[in-house]
Amino acid sequence: MDLSKIIKSYDIRGIYPEQLNEEAAEEIAKRLCTYFAPKKIVIGRDARLNSEKLKDAFIKGALESGVDVTDVGLVTTCMLYFADNLLNADFGIMITASHNPINYGGIKINSAKNGPIYKESGIDKLLEAPKEYTKGVGKLEEKDIKEDYLRVISRHFEGVSGKFVLDTMHGATSVIVKQVFNRTGIEPIFISVDADGNFPGYKSPNPTLAVNQKLMMEELKKNPDAELGLMWDGDGDRLVVFDEKGRFVSPNYITYLVAELVLQENPGTDIILDVRTSVMVRDKIESLGGKFTEVIAGNPFVKAKMREENSVFGAETTGHYMFKETNYAEDSIIAASYLIKAIEKEGRKLSQIVDDLNSKYFIITETNFEVPDKEAVFEKIKSECKDLHMYFLDGVTLEADDWRANIRASNTEPLIRLNLEARSKEKLDEKFKGMADLIASMGGRLSEH
Repeated sequence: MDLSKIIKSYDIRGIYPEQLNEEAAEEIAKRLCTYFAPKKIVIGRDARLNSEKLKDAFIKGALESGVDVTDVGLVTTCMLYFADNLLNADFGIMITASHNPINYGGIKINSAKNGPIYKESGIDKLLEAPKEYTKGVGKLEEKDIKEDYLRVISRHFEGVSGKFVLDTMHGATSVIVKQVFNRTGIEPIFISVDADGNFPGYKSPNPTLAVNQKLMMEELKKNPDAELGLMWDGDGDRLVVFDEKGRFVSPNYITYLVAELVLQENPGTDIILDVRTSVMVRDKIESLGGKFTEVIAGNPFVKAKMREENSVFGAETTGHYMFKETNYAEDSIIAASYLIKAIEKEGRKLSQIVDDLNSKYFIITETNFEVPDKEAVFEKIKSECKDLHMYFLDGVTLEADDWRANIRASNTEPLIRLNLEARSKEKLDEKFKGMADLIASMGGRLSEH
């Protein structure tokens, strides 16, 4: 069976049932059990209509490989990672296509000891069928881990109050959000908190798309005393934030606020950031006596470095926030608790905090360029910018006193991605034009996506 179209760099994903179906899920389970030899796995699923079928097929493959399976049912990816550690499993399997369109299915694989199984940690092994499969008879049990998870999560909300709009988009976070926020001093306004794999009212379980933010905007408008809005994607591992005016708040600002509280609780700690993270976050960490370590873009790399450095907190610019206490995995609800407490401590509205930072740091949205030859563009940048401080952790990063840029290649498309910021709007405009002109001179052009 050819699985090359669905095994990606970080997980397994494909259109259901044309690319990823029950047969493929069972085969993936058998290959995983043969190559990695787990004794026990824990498995959960999101709310997608195909996830129950894919989960059952994966369980069948694991049991026939002699591996014991604990089924935790409908959970968020964060809860699955929690269960993986709680139940002392070798692997946690999350059946989810995250924020992808409704017709997709997917599988995430996590090792309790080593973190995600991705390209650098062996997911490519699953591309090849073994000459001989491991066989046996495993045992299946079902377990509800919600109360265990709630005991850990609830302490983060002690003493917290305020009014917030919470939208789970009918996704997996629906299974836990009411229990979490109804146990607090918070006045929650819930949107779409019944799990439904049709995701009614949304084009897809992707909260970053404007078309999916309409209900959030309506509720914030109806509730002008609400302090902010929180949305979760389909599997609940990504947190998307809006200020009380309904404006999207970039993860850079969230990391800025969460890092401040983390450093107050853990003075001098090393925070792990991806290379795209804004200077505002770096400045804040250093001003509080903390340290930061950069990694290449992608949350598996943040998690791996956190394990290596024993770090308390790590963040990625796509809205994933990782914590040591959750076994170096993301937890969007813990991140929400830190954010709420940080805003309360600031004594200002989120919009005021963001506006203040926007008067000091000027940042573009990540911008894509289509290019005929990515390497040629990088060589041109190296040549033209040789007098600047430059490093090559992930693509090319350029740093000066009053601006910073990171230019990196897409792994899957003929694109390069530009992240750029400056200390003034004039400098930002100047450097963006310079970069765009340089890329255009190599045959590149702005991409439509």
